[in-house]
Amino acid sequence: MPINHKERAKQIISFEGMERRRDIIPTDIDGFIDYGGEVFVYMEAKLVGAKFPNGQRWALENAVKSHDQVKDKEGEKGHKACAILFRHNTNPKDDIIVKDQYVEKCYFKHNNTYKWWNYKGNTVLQFLDKWEDYCEREEFTL
Repeated sequence: MPINHKERAKQIISFEGMERRRDIIPTDIDGFIDYGGEVFVYMEAKLVGAKFPNGQRWALENAVKSHDQVKDKEGEKGHKACAILFRHNTNPKDDIIVKDQYVEKCYFKHNNTYKWWNYKGNTVLQFLDKWEDYCEREEFTL
């Protein structure tokens, strides 16, 4: 889907002055996929070599974990969610084509363990294909 207002998309969204309790400040999420309220993907983009701030990492981890707390109608499985960190080295004047960027890490629960799994060598699009297959094998509806 094309960006409707490309000039507006270039504007900085400033959270200046929005510090909350315990010095928490809002964070942004660069991409989000909702597969009908059952499976979710959070995406974060960082320039190659740029720091992944702890607060942003914790926010994504907490969002992913929170999905397991939601139960289905039978009170069993929760939602399935993951967060991915992908890197780019795109010239600032060019668009970042997300599907072609390489995933560095992904965060999700596997074998009852939540952690950031190293996931190099796959583009975002390749990762999503594998994630969708995994979720279907785990009997989540996409």
